[in-house]
Amino acid sequence: MVEPPQHQTEIVLAVRERYLARVLMRGLSAPDRTVTRVTSGKAVLERLPSRVPHVLVVDLDLALMSGEELCRRVQAQMPERPFLTVVLASGAEDQYGHFSQWFSQFRLLEKPISLNALNALIEEHLTEAVE
Repeated sequence: MVEPPQHQTEIVLAVRERYLARVLMRGLSAPDRTVTRVTSGKAVLERLPSRVPHVLVVDLDLALMSGEELCRRVQAQMPERPFLTVVLASGAEDQYGHFSQWFSQFRLLEKPISLNALNALIEEHLTEAVE
């Protein structure tokens, strides 16, 4: 009999594009992880007060509320948040300075996404959180 994991890491994906969401869900899935997809910034903001994830992955290309607007609202709502926010962007280098001026506890990854790099960021964050 397989023992259930002692600690479940929750990763929330705020991703509109189905194909990208499917790739991320598969690439981030692990026995000790729960990966949940939401398609709107509003859904993220509604769940944050009661269910704080370990990692939030935000695609800047969200419907109705851009990923940048979502990040601004998350920063305003939880400036001292414990979770890592990974922002997926086209041309991440161009946007890093822009984000770093007002957004804390984040990393920018440029599309196309490297699942190895994303998993490494997540593991690094989780290791630092335990220490």
